[in-house]
Amino acid sequence: MSESRPVLCATQTTRYISSSQWFCGVMGANASYKREALVKIGYFDEFFEYFLEETDVCLRLLETGYTVDHTDVVVEHYVQPSHNRRDRRHLTCWYSLAKNTTYFALKHGCQKLPLPMFLMRLTLLLIYRCLLRILRLKFTHNLPFSLLFQYIQDSIVGVRHGWEAGMKLHNPQDWKNEKMRVKLG
Repeated sequence: MSESRPVLCATQTTRYISSSQWFCGVMGANASYKREALVKIGYFDEFFEYFLEETDVCLRLLETGYTVDHTDVVVEHYVQPSHNRRDRRHLTCWYSLAKNTTYFALKHGCQKLPLPMFLMRLTLLLIYRCLLRILRLKFTHNLPFSLLFQYIQDSIVGVRHGWEAGMKLHNPQDWKNEKMRVKLG
């Protein structure tokens, strides 16, 4: 038997879900959804190949009025081969991490904060999520600087692709209005 319970306790729900600025992400593992709910929100956003795809789905489900529950069930599965698992030197796909982070932020956060604050938070998140973690690999895995530099380049390309795709989700007039509001405010 399993027990179904909300992902967030009442205190966390109040803090994150009611805030326009913060919410908890979910670990994307062994999730299942009702088909009718996925149809209603437009299915998975295929721009995410992995990383943040289920957080995006859960956030859109919550915004549509659904609840997201955690069910404590053991599901056995076997790790499938992937470009992220070919050896210990490729610890993550830095391109996808940066691309999906940037796209997710533009999709869900840019209209909720003033533009300068949004850009500052996104920059700090990318520095933390990508740059500092890449540099830490020098000490934890003794990777050569040439490989670290390649990871940083992959991250920069990812940010650019995430930015381009994320900007297509918004009306350019909204950005002009925001720019004027920042100048006047």
